[in-house]
This record gives sequence, C-alpha cells and structure tokens, in this order.
Amino acid sequence: MNIPAIEKAGKNYNSYMYEDRDIIPSNVYRYQIQLRKNMLEQELKNKTFDVVLDLGCGIGINSVILDSFTNKLLILSDLSKEAITTAKSHQYKNKIMVKVCDAKEFNINLHSKINLVHICGVLHHLPSDLDECISNLTKYTAKKTIVIVDEPNALNPFWWIVMKLSDADPVGNERPLLLSNILTKFKHYGYLPNKISYYAYFTPLLSTLTNNKRVLAQCEKIDLAMSKTFIKMFGWRWRIIFESF
Repeated sequence: MNIPAIEKAGKNYNSYMYEDRDIIPSNVYRYQIQLRKNMLEQELKNKTFDVVLDLGCGIGINSVILDSFTNKLLILSDLSKEAITTAKSHQYKNKIMVKVCDAKEFNINLHSKINLVHICGVLHHLPSDLDECISNLTKYTAKKTIVIVDEPNALNPFWWIVMKLSDADPVGNERPLLLSNILTKFKHYGYLPNKISYYAYFTPLLSTLTNNKRVLAQCEKIDLAMSKTFIKMFGWRWRIIFESF
C-alpha cells in the first residue's frame, strides 16, 4: 500500500476539484459531486438513522449530507489522515467518531449496530480485497441496514484509462468494477439490492465545456432517457442500494 501517495491525494483533493490539478477537469469533479449529493438527498428523504458510517469518507463531502439523516452517531472512516483531518473540520450536528484505517480493516467498538453505510468511490481502490471488505462489514451491520454503493463502471472504457493517469487514484491497482460482480458478492454476505441504476452519460463531458445549469439540466434529461434503454450499462457510474437480511 502506497501510503505517501494516498496521503498526497487526501491532502490535494480540494485542488483536484477547484484548480484543475488532475487529468479529470475540476468541472467534472464538481458536477459529479453535486449529482451524487442530489441523489443521496432524494434516496434518504424522510428517513433517519441512529448510527451512520461513511466508509472511505475522503474529505467529508458526503459526510456532511449524511449528518442530516443521522440521529445519534456519524462515523467517518478513511485510510488517509490528511483526508480525515479535512473531513473532521466540517460542522456536524451529531456526535462524530473517526477511524483511520483501510476499508477492509474497519473496526470499531459500538454499543449498537450501524443502520446506514455509505460507500462511494471506495471499492475500486481494493479490487482484490472485496470479499474481505464486505465480510468485515457484516460484523457491524444489523438486519435491515441500508448500504449505498456507488462506483465507476467497468463497462465504460473511459475509466480504464483515467485510473492509470489520475492522481486521485494513487494506490496503483485501481480498476473500475462490474455492477454484476458487486451484486453477487454483496448477496453472498446477506445484502439484497433494493435499487440498481447506471447513470451519467453525456453530461459529465458537457460539464467540461459549460457550467450553465439550464444546458446541463437539458443534457441530464437525455442521460435519464439513455438510462432506460439497452445502452444504460455503459454509463459512467453505477449505484446500488442494498438492505441486509
């Protein structure tokens, strides 16, 4: 594990988003972040959870959103100390706990089980350790725990190139993941899918050219239409909402 490279990525993530310091343009980072924020808020609307885990929280972009749907405890976990430092600096309404560790080695002493787990852009960093990561997660989740997984899509050739060049993927063995493979592995460990979706087609590319919300909104309608056709499986990313049983 290349810890120095991971710490560098954790420290510089803000610059990737705002200063075009990565092969992926900052506009694309920001667009994708806002899109996933909107998706998360819609998925969790009118729901709350006592204990929430943001596994691979990075600099806490999604942690702040998850805090709004947490009743008691929000757990921030990431391998990068630099990223965790930034994540902790945000304003939270709930008590937070911090765990610096690899996702597959997550461990924490809790008096109750975790009710919601958020895993966004994490699993592709450890493609050879998926079973270990998911199996370990079962120790901390209860029946009916919701697990949201969001990853780059292996069927989109864009990612196979970018992951070899992007500073935001510092481990060196990252690779995009097949939705079907993740479905199989999570089912094996007792998590069934409630919702499956591919998303983002033309809009991320268009966002490199314009920030015009009206233009992007029109393109999102095209993306939505594409997500309902046979070519949906070639979206930039996929997203699954699991529930443990």
